[in-house]
Amino acid sequence: KLYGDGIHDDTMAIQEMLDTKNSLVELPVPEKHYCINNTLEIYSNQTLKLGETTTIKLMPNSNCFMLKNAEHEAHDIAIVGGIWDYDNKNQAPNPIRSGEYRKYSASHRDGNPDTIVKYVDAYRGSVMRFYKITRLSIRDLTIKNPVTYCVEMAYIKYFTVENIKFDQNLGNPTAENMDGIHVDGGCQYGSIRNVQGTCYDDVVALNADDGCDGPIEDILIDGVFGNDSLRGVRLLSTKSLVARISISNVFGTFYQNCIGLTYFYPRTGVRGKMSHISIRNIYGKNAPRIPEYNKGDNSNYRFSFIWVDGDLDIDFLSIDNLCRKEDIADVETLKVCKNAYIKMLSLSNILHQNVTDKPITMFTNEGVIDKLYMYNVDAGCDEIFNNKGTVNRIKDLI
Repeated sequence: KLYGDGIHDDTMAIQEMLDTKNSLVELPVPEKHYCINNTLEIYSNQTLKLGETTTIKLMPNSNCFMLKNAEHEAHDIAIVGGIWDYDNKNQAPNPIRSGEYRKYSASHRDGNPDTIVKYVDAYRGSVMRFYKITRLSIRDLTIKNPVTYCVEMAYIKYFTVENIKFDQNLGNPTAENMDGIHVDGGCQYGSIRNVQGTCYDDVVALNADDGCDGPIEDILIDGVFGNDSLRGVRLLSTKSLVARISISNVFGTFYQNCIGLTYFYPRTGVRGKMSHISIRNIYGKNAPRIPEYNKGDNSNYRFSFIWVDGDLDIDFLSIDNLCRKEDIADVETLKVCKNAYIKMLSLSNILHQNVTDKPITMFTNEGVIDKLYMYNVDAGCDEIFNNKGTVNRIKDLI
């Protein structure tokens, strides 16, 4: 029986509807909300639809995903609508922070970059997990109070994630590792649009060598609204290629950085690889830090607003139309770290406004840049460029 009274368990009734393998499974508006205590599994050629304000809530101590694909090689799956409430305070605490997660899904914990990291079904605190699907659509829904990631996916080809809202408390036990859309290795041809809300980690993360290894290619990210989030967008590579990524229209305040092109610990000696990364229309600044973030206070910023990590090789990176009006942190607007290599870096239409009481260098380079192009860069009274590394060619520096 489907109760929807906020008391009785609706898991079996909803799963029986999915097990019919009907192309559309639409949950009726409940009396209060639906309760589940186990992972729902959705099939190929199936859409699960909930009303915009219909809540489905994980019952206490369930400690599982709320939704995943049933088949190992799935296709044509859609999730539409609903408020998906993970109720993190009543689940097991963050397994990444405790170290439990690393026992099952560590990223090269043996220090060997050739180790292949694959998804496992052990408890990870994620709300939804999707693996090996061709054509996946997730749209028009709210994800509430995750332990860690809201949506986690790997080896997805042709996907659309759009009109997603995040509603997060300060976590269990602290506000850490609470990503919004977490894209792991093997994903290709995807669109992520109009994602909104505060995430106490990355609002959008493309992590090629984290929860699952593999290249991430041909991704559009357009419309990230992440007020007081750790980071707006993160790209990560320790060996697998991250290529042809378009990031545009990012707004908000961030207490780590707005956009990070990153490596990952531990450093294995193998370099990360990124190619043709386009970043444009960025409007934001740093956010104040509070103790629940477990990141120190406002005196402890060390990451620039746009951060390019060391041990990365990047063929082409373009940053266009960026405006940062900073009143909290005196870190650079852009930093290229030691041991980073960029073949071509283009910076255009940059407005760096400093309203702190300290000088802020707009751009610091500690790495190697083969060709640097700068046009229409305004740093006010601050230093535009502090070169501590190597730049082989500079064109049109204004």
